[in-house]
This record gives sequence, structure tokens and C-alpha cells, in this order.
Amino acid sequence: FFSWIPGSLIVSATTSEEQPTITEPPSKRQRTGLTSKMESGKKYILSATLLHGSGTRDIAVDSESKVIVAEANTGSVRVWGKKDPEGWSRIPMSREKMHTGLCMVVASLKGANGYPNGTFLSGGGDKKAILFTGEGKILGELPGHTNAVHSASVTAEGSVLTGCWDGKAREFKDGSVSFTYPEHKNSSVVLGLPTGEVVTAGGEGDVCIYKSRKLVKRVAGAHGHVVRKIVPHPLGFATCANDGTCKVWSNTGDLLVTFTAYGEDTKFVYGLCTIPVTNEMVTCDDGSTVKIWSADGKHIQTIVHPSIVRAVQALPNGDIITAGSDGMARIFTRDQQRVASAQEVQMFEAASKEGMEAIDIAGLPTEAELMKPGTKDGQVRIFNVQGKAMVYRWSEGDMKWVCVGQAMGSGRGKPKPKKTELDGKMYDHVTKVFITEQHSVMLGWNEDDDPRDVVDSFAALYSLTEDLKYQVFEFVKPKTNPQAIAARKERERREKLAAAMRHVPSWEKFGFQLFADTSKLGPMRKRLQKTLDAKSDATATEKKGLALMMNNLENTSKYHS
Repeated sequence: FFSWIPGSLIVSATTSEEQPTITEPPSKRQRTGLTSKMESGKKYILSATLLHGSGTRDIAVDSESKVIVAEANTGSVRVWGKKDPEGWSRIPMSREKMHTGLCMVVASLKGANGYPNGTFLSGGGDKKAILFTGEGKILGELPGHTNAVHSASVTAEGSVLTGCWDGKAREFKDGSVSFTYPEHKNSSVVLGLPTGEVVTAGGEGDVCIYKSRKLVKRVAGAHGHVVRKIVPHPLGFATCANDGTCKVWSNTGDLLVTFTAYGEDTKFVYGLCTIPVTNEMVTCDDGSTVKIWSADGKHIQTIVHPSIVRAVQALPNGDIITAGSDGMARIFTRDQQRVASAQEVQMFEAASKEGMEAIDIAGLPTEAELMKPGTKDGQVRIFNVQGKAMVYRWSEGDMKWVCVGQAMGSGRGKPKPKKTELDGKMYDHVTKVFITEQHSVMLGWNEDDDPRDVVDSFAALYSLTEDLKYQVFEFVKPKTNPQAIAARKERERREKLAAAMRHVPSWEKFGFQLFADTSKLGPMRKRLQKTLDAKSDATATEKKGLALMMNNLENTSKYHS
């Protein structure tokens, strides 16, 4: 979706905090860059909600008054614009559907040579990188990708950059590949810096910096897991990864700031951006939270969302926009003049809260009822979705129920969903997965199952494509419990250790009886003594030694250990 405000454009695609560490003292220039302005002291409050028919995936910003939001599962992009005093509204496009599979990324190509202002790139699971305008006009396609395209940027010289799940970052000039950067493991993300460098990172956690297509520095193990994003920063660039950390780097690869962005309930940091007005940073994660951080990595604010947040971007005016898997893009502001109505703010906060004890969840229509159409456009109903009271609105245009959020209730309790049997086993969750349009299979999993293990086994069994595998993972993961997973792994570790120790020899002390019948020691003493006495040369020392030996046998050496 695009949102319109004169001079601004945003593009978005649908689908126990630790103290920061400053690893290198910044210079005077850098310290100036780390100084936030007074606006940073205010809290962000909901400003607007942009409703989509499918989960939002990524966001690209061109101005503060126009945004493009891409929907992950539909492969489409939507345009939203803002006109005061009406607010944000959807702008028609001549073509919205860009991909046959997932829409993975949407990015502004501002500054790219050979393309008009207002050009965007949409990358998808169908291995396509499509160039289009905010009106929906297709300008072309960048060829050569062998897997999903999930990252895009522009170099200082105006070339287009893409990152792909095949591990390669590509540079395009005049619509053709002009250079391919060395391959990363499994995936690559990319960023062009205004100082002329190109930064790439990948699945192995390495960060590489190139200048004039030559490697300047490779930081091996910059992150402990897959690097999700590389974004511009006033001091150079910043990265976030599946290890839960965010790091700020200089354009030459010096590490300046490190902070941990996740709590106990989350570890993947999906998105990261810098607020231009204050130089603060914003993260979003799989714990359904958006967090605001000071320029030196100190936590300022947490904004809880009703669903996983896949992307976050900052508008030039200091507002931020988030893309949620619940089918909504939300804008937050510190300016009281742009805050949403009190009712809308309360609805958002209520939808983000846990616990529906006051609502009779068991009596609500089940998730299966979502397959039935509504009676009219805008009809609102509450459904029991995995033990939560979820509010849905019927969209006549999209012919589907759209999740609005979680219904408000009192208390923190919630009933535990009943298990379902599948192939002789009981599961917390069972769902149907369409392998093709005609063929479907059932998938079951429990809350303490690792979602990666579930999806990997399922994908191997049915030879799923990467697109479908990703969709299944995105569906399964929110329905698992990280604490239960950790507890199960610890329990299984202990059980394996105990089982292994059964076959490991252990040493214990055992005694044994040297003489079963000690009564025979007396006659033995007499016979030895008689033999010694018969020796004409027997010494007193020998006689004393015999006596000591026999005493020892009788009194202290019956058992040995």
C-alpha cells in the first residue's frame, strides 16, 4: 500500500534486555552523530492503521506522505497516501499483484540510473525482481536470480543491488547483471552506502565490505546466525540477525555499538531502521514487539503488537511504520497532532494484550468457521483461534475474513486447546497444507516442538519448494512456545545423558576375603614357626618378621580393597 503526504513515500511489503556494548570509543565526529535530539524523550503512540487483506512483509519509504505496502502471501503491493485532514487512504494501482509466490521485499530505487523518481523494486519467492512505479506501471525485470529475492538497494553510482537466497549479491546496470559479489552461505542481504562502499552479509553471519568491487574487509562471524538486514546509519551502517543482536559499524567495518534486542520470548530480529530526526534505532522481532533504542543502544520504549512484526521503517518526519503478520501496517508518532483517536488507540492496545478470561472463549465459533463467507462487507465477528478470542472483519472485496486483533477481556487466564489425533499421535495443532492446488496433506505439531524441525521434516517428506516451506514455517512458528521448547530440549538432553551413562563403566570399591576359613591360620603359624626353629641359622629378626606377618593376616588383612 502507498500512503500519500506531500513530499513523502513509504513502501512496505506484507507478510531480559541486556545492556549495550560500545566496543570502540567513537571519535568526536561519531559522538556528534550519536547525539539524539529532544524529540527522543517522547513515547510513540498509534497514529494510523492501514488495513490489508493479508500479512504485511516489508516496507519501503520514499516520503512521509506516501507508502507502498507489500503483502507476503498474495504477492501484491498496495499504495497508501495521506491527505490532510482526511488521513491515510488506499490509492488505486493499475497492477498490484507482482509475484506468483511470496513477496519478500519492496524497496525504493531512489537515485538509480535510468529510472524515473518514484521507482520501486519488488522481490519475490518466484525468483523475480520487478521494477514498477507507484501507479503500478511495470518498468522491467532484473534477470539472473536462481532463488527468492529478499534484499535490494542502490549504490552511490546509481547501480541497483539485489540479495538472493542463492547466497549471491548482484549489481545491475542498464537492466543487466554487471557484477556478482562472492557468495554467502544460504542467503545474502545487501546495502549500498553513500560513501561508495557496498556491504553484503549472509547466512553464515559474515559481513563483507567492498569498494570499487574489491573486498576491503570481511568480518567473519560478525553475527552468530543469519543476518536479516543491513540498513543505513549516520555512522556507516547497522545490522540485525537471528542471534538477537544489533550492531552499528563504520563504513570501513569497525564495530562501534552492540546491543541485544530480544527478551526471553523472542530471538529473531526481523527488521531494523534508524530514525533520521533523532538517530535512534527501531527493531521488530518474532516476539510481536517493536522496540525503540537510543543511538548508543539503550532501550527506550517497547510497543507490543497483536502479531509478529516483519518490518519497520522510519518516515522523514520521525514517525515509524510497522508491517505485521496480522494484515495491518501501523504508523506511530510522537506528535500529538498526528495521534489516532482515543478509541482506535484503545482498540490497538487491547488487541495487543494477552488473556481473555472474561470472554467465554469455549463458546465462540471455532477457527473452521473462518472458511464460511460473511453476510455483508464490514461484518465483525469474534472467533476462537487457538484458545484466543480474535476479532475478524469480513472484506467483500477480498472475499475473506481479515483479522483485526485480539478481543479485550479481563484477567490473564486462557483455556488450553484440546489435542487432536493425527496418524495415531496427539497434537496441539493440526492443519491442512496444500502441496499443489489439488493435493493437500495434514501436518501436526505440539507447542514444544521446534518449528524448524517440524518444517524441515515435513519439507523433506513432501519435497516442498522453498516458497511453500517458508509459508509453512511462518504459519507454524507463532503457534509454538519458546519456553516449552527450551524445557523440552533440556529434558531430552538429560534423558539422553542418563541413557548414555548406563553403558559407561563406573568404578566402585569392593572387598574380598583372602581366607574363607581363618581357623586354618593358627596351624599355619605353628608349622611356619616349627620350620623356622629347625633352622640353625635363624635370626631373631626373621622370627619377629614371621610373627608380624601372621598377626597381620589374622587381624588386618582378611579383606582387601
